[in-house]
Amino acid sequence: MINRIFFIKALVITLLMCQGSSVEAKRLMAEMSYATFYTPQGGSYLETYLGVRGKSVVFEKKANGMFQGVLQITMVFRKDSVIKTYRKYELLSPEQADTSLTVFDFIDQQRIPLEPGTYDLELTLYDRAQPDNKYNYHIPVEIFYDRQQVVVSGIEIVDSYKPSVTAGMMTKGGYDLIPRVSNFFSQSATSLTFYTEIYNSDTVLGEKEKLVASWYLQPYESGKKLDSYSRSKVIETRQVIPIFAEFDIKNLTSGNYNLSIEIRDKNNKIVGYNSLFIQRSNPRLNDSLMADIPTSVESSFAITMSNNDTLRDWVLSLRPIATVSEKIFIDNQAKEASSVNLQRFLNFFWQQRNEIDPLGAWLSYYSEVRKVNKLFGNKFRRGFDTDRGRVYLQYGSPNTITDRPFDASNSQMTNNRGGTTGQDGGLVPYQIWHYYTIKNQRNKKFVFYNPHLAGDDYTLLHSDAQGEFYNPQWQTQLKRIQLENVDNGQNGFDGQSGRYYNDPF
Repeated sequence: MINRIFFIKALVITLLMCQGSSVEAKRLMAEMSYATFYTPQGGSYLETYLGVRGKSVVFEKKANGMFQGVLQITMVFRKDSVIKTYRKYELLSPEQADTSLTVFDFIDQQRIPLEPGTYDLELTLYDRAQPDNKYNYHIPVEIFYDRQQVVVSGIEIVDSYKPSVTAGMMTKGGYDLIPRVSNFFSQSATSLTFYTEIYNSDTVLGEKEKLVASWYLQPYESGKKLDSYSRSKVIETRQVIPIFAEFDIKNLTSGNYNLSIEIRDKNNKIVGYNSLFIQRSNPRLNDSLMADIPTSVESSFAITMSNNDTLRDWVLSLRPIATVSEKIFIDNQAKEASSVNLQRFLNFFWQQRNEIDPLGAWLSYYSEVRKVNKLFGNKFRRGFDTDRGRVYLQYGSPNTITDRPFDASNSQMTNNRGGTTGQDGGLVPYQIWHYYTIKNQRNKKFVFYNPHLAGDDYTLLHSDAQGEFYNPQWQTQLKRIQLENVDNGQNGFDGQSGRYYNDPF
């Protein structure tokens, strides 16, 4: 079971706030995430965490002379197009005497019982003071629970906590937890606190047996466990085991990471796992990579290559699969680095990914580099330096590709499944790549387009994969004339791009 967490990267809506005869533009800013849990008494449920930037809300004056912002929120949960449950409510900001002093964010948490399964969550959100500016988005939600397995719940990132006096909505494991909505940790963040639960260990492994629970950070790109951010604990099995832990991240370098929870039985076999994607920005440590790389290159597989231009080209080709700190070296130092430092970097890079056979790992990857150079390269850039080449090298070959070349005549087009598909006239060329599985993600898509009709040079326009560029208005940018009424695939060009995005088969 994989914990799904979704961040509304594009929840930035232009609102108008009227004050007398003046009109001030406002942008509503919010983020949403969720985690799944289970209770023996009540079954499985979803927790949603919505954070709203106080300064982005329009405050209305109340009868008591105070000001308050009010958001209208609707959540509709559908399974196989059938509405299973919904929530409709108002989220009230704290009252303010002077809105110019608004410096707070306010957070809403909902706990929604849901049977295991896959749902479509339709979220509608708007500021009551400006009801015409409405945000609507569909979020895939998966609820997983199996009594025959050791299950790790969703992972809740915690902003702050205190011992619970009276159990309530925020209470878990004896603490009242204030959720942290965002998965982004800036340089000012010094700790990463989280909460998760383990279910069914007593029935699956036996009562009063021992298990080992581990939690650790691993760079998203390389997957290598970071020993300095790894903890373990021996625990006796029981029906529900809470895990409440914290990492000091002052010295965690910038990058994309998975926070992973791993459960092993007494035979050291992994019986439960879950992970959560997080991002860290820590610029003060950005230049520390080379200091960690051994200075000797005598044992490096790269020592046989001394040509500086070839070594540099090899290093540049690693960028699609590099961590953030490795990208900093590639971008800022590779062009001027000596042959020895390039050899050091190459050896370190592949040792981090395959300690037993770094040369074999490099040769396998370089075979893919040559492939993308041929498939996606052009007279301006090598294939690994293009968006499609980067995605291919980072995630592998897509399971399906929907290729829609430009056709100004509105003629019928063919797809990669054969046959004709209707008309997409007036669109720039675009492709939709569909992956069944990407690491711990399922059913992810990438939209590439060629807005300038420049040969075969496609740019990433949108993706719903973790850490990728998310653009809810991608459909409007495919057509060279601005469209109206674009909403989840129902658009002014017969819904073709939306249809292929939602149903790539």
